[in-house]
Amino acid sequence: MSTVKRRLFNVLAAVSLVLCMATAAMWVRSEWYGDRMDCNFAGTCRLSIETVPGGISSLLDVLWDDPNPPPRSIGLNSTRWGSPVYTRPGSIMGRRQIGTVQPWILPWVHHGFAAWHKQWSSTHAQYAIALPLWFVVLVTLVLPLLATRAAIRRHRNARRGRCARCGYDLRATPERCPECGSAVKPAA
Repeated sequence: MSTVKRRLFNVLAAVSLVLCMATAAMWVRSEWYGDRMDCNFAGTCRLSIETVPGGISSLLDVLWDDPNPPPRSIGLNSTRWGSPVYTRPGSIMGRRQIGTVQPWILPWVHHGFAAWHKQWSSTHAQYAIALPLWFVVLVTLVLPLLATRAAIRRHRNARRGRCARCGYDLRATPERCPECGSAVKPAA
């Protein structure tokens, strides 16, 4: 692998490792808090991404030809599971607790994975997807593990007198690898 490709691979592996660690932290946090991000795009669609215990779900709500489109906006919200829910200010019932915050558990989820589409009318559709956070952690952990394996292999080959690039035995030609042609760096 060329030096540029190896460096690019290492950068991608580092970014993937950061995403893996952030997802693992979000996974732990999702047991106590529900985080939600809502984005309104030009009044035609709304994207909601939220965490549920052990998972993450997204809902894309598309509404064409809306006569009163909401303005573009991005909202972030975090709620502790089990916290009280009160009536709205100015309610005729006064301020009283009407329930507690519960996670949105989807009945159609199979082992944390789900996909859903509903066409409400010719101008309104909804698309949803749900993933377990353990799956996201595993996917983002692949590149860092491959980078670690390649680094260990290069180090082991160099220490055993083999070419760091292809692993060919260099005892007969210690200056240059006859297999791949790479120059051998002298040991410090």
